[in-house]
Amino acid sequence: MTPLVLGLDLSLTGTGMVAVPGDWGGDWGRIERRKVGYSVSKQATEAERVGRLTHIADEVIRFVDLTSPTIAVLEQYAMRMGAQGVGHACHLGELGGVV
Repeated sequence: MTPLVLGLDLSLTGTGMVAVPGDWGGDWGRIERRKVGYSVSKQATEAERVGRLTHIADEVIRFVDLTSPTIAVLEQYAMRMGAQGVGHACHLGELGGVV
C-alpha cells in the first residue's frame, strides 16, 4: 500500500489541506488540496466562534474521507508577539483540539 500523507496548516481564516501520495513522483496533478476558512468579527458570540470551529473541522473530516490518508502532519502554530498573540494562540489551540 502506498502511503498517503495528509498535511494540515490550521488557521481560523484559511486552513490548508493537502494529500500527497508517497509515490507522487513530482506530478503536482496527483496532489489533492483544499482551503477552508471562516471569518467572524472580533465581537462574535461564543456560538459564532463554535460554529466556525465546527465548520472547519467538518471540512477537514470531509477531506480526510475523500483522500483516506495513512499519516497526518500538522504545521506548527504561527505565534504573534504581544497581548493579541496570546488570544490568537488560544483560538488556534481550540481549533487544533477540535480537529
